[in-house]
Amino acid sequence: MKLFKNISLLALIFSLSCTKTSPSRLPFFGPKKLAVNGDTLYHQIGSFNLINQYKDTLSETIFNHKVTVVNFFFATCKTICPVMSKHLMHLQDSCIHKNQTLDLLHRISSDNASKKLDVTLASQPKIQFISITVNPAYDQPEVLLNYANTYKAKKGFWNFLTGSKEQIYDLAKNDFLVNALENTSKSENTAYTPSSEEFIHSELMMLIDSNRRIRGLYNGTDASSMLLLWNDLKQLQIEP
Repeated sequence: MKLFKNISLLALIFSLSCTKTSPSRLPFFGPKKLAVNGDTLYHQIGSFNLINQYKDTLSETIFNHKVTVVNFFFATCKTICPVMSKHLMHLQDSCIHKNQTLDLLHRISSDNASKKLDVTLASQPKIQFISITVNPAYDQPEVLLNYANTYKAKKGFWNFLTGSKEQIYDLAKNDFLVNALENTSKSENTAYTPSSEEFIHSELMMLIDSNRRIRGLYNGTDASSMLLLWNDLKQLQIEP
């Protein structure tokens, strides 16, 4: 069974190595400014320290050498969060399979017999998911781990993060450029979640490149938008 799996991975690698298209670049989101040397400086996710479901402290360096999908949620959410998490759960298997393909390619690209393969494919950034709670007072690591298990999140691939409410809300607003706040007016409808929910957060999923720049925004409750996200994930991996 393992042999057939490796053969299928090698077939995928060969098809990838034979593809020589020059990809267009995905857009950049957020404010930008001009550097002294004339280069354009795009908005970047700033520094942070948050704790995952395994009680590990993670910082902004988690984005290094990775292509990342980020969303905001909370564990007791009954409306959009389960839909978003299910979409990520279904997307997870395809992303992990692609990561495994890159791992295999990296191993065989160092073999002299495989020089004909496009070794630049081996340097493509891997994919990962990050879900950040907007209810950190309740969503402690134990709660996040239970939530992660509900959606079959793979360790090392999908991190669920918690921390101080102030830091998380500031990150959402100023770094990821989305809403995250407590719903203090239950009678007021919002664009993000029904008025009955205790917390307000965006339904958007954000695609972040290895330089911590926002490269895509997607409606996490919409299946067609998730298909676009999958295509853009692959596109971002091969950007020059």
